[in-house]
Amino acid sequence: MVIKMAQKALLLYFLATASGFAFGATHVLPDDTIHRNLQVVVKEDAIEVVVELGMNDHTIRQLGKKIDGKKDWSPSELELSRLFTKVAAAAVATNLELLVDGERLPLVLISDEPAGKHHQTSRFVYRATVNGWNKKSQVTLADGNWTDLYGQARVAVKSKGVKLLDANAALLVVRAEPIELDELTSKERTEMLTIRAVVGPST
Repeated sequence: MVIKMAQKALLLYFLATASGFAFGATHVLPDDTIHRNLQVVVKEDAIEVVVELGMNDHTIRQLGKKIDGKKDWSPSELELSRLFTKVAAAAVATNLELLVDGERLPLVLISDEPAGKHHQTSRFVYRATVNGWNKKSQVTLADGNWTDLYGQARVAVKSKGVKLLDANAALLVVRAEPIELDELTSKERTEMLTIRAVVGPST
């Protein structure tokens, strides 16, 4: 019986890890804490930015009220997550700075959805169009969302049809080492939540 329970727990952890949100299915986060995954995907004609956020109901309500205080933030669990995801999508994009060789690119929301029942999470996907990669270029993404809060982060960058020459982040979120933000200043947190990569033509 004990062995079966342990196997089940291990399976749940594996599934959560595979989705990139190991913290989401194993415990409830404390107040004023955000766990986040941040990934940049560099493609031939675009850059996609994937942001996944995990927090408890209290934190969702606090942040939600700051974004839109006129909404009813009394729901809980998945309904609350759906509301926050819808309301926060534009605000999250505003605090994401995507640069290519120093020039800021506008991000367009292409997907937003709540994720997970055991843990309040939201997943946003943004896209910026680029005119190909005919030379070596520097891609930088800085996440300035709620850097005053506690939490943990995983950052990653990968490429599709483009050569990734150098990067300060893992290739996959699930392989990224978690960054503990609690003991860092707001400025230090912003630095740790900045992804830098050098890309070039695939041939």
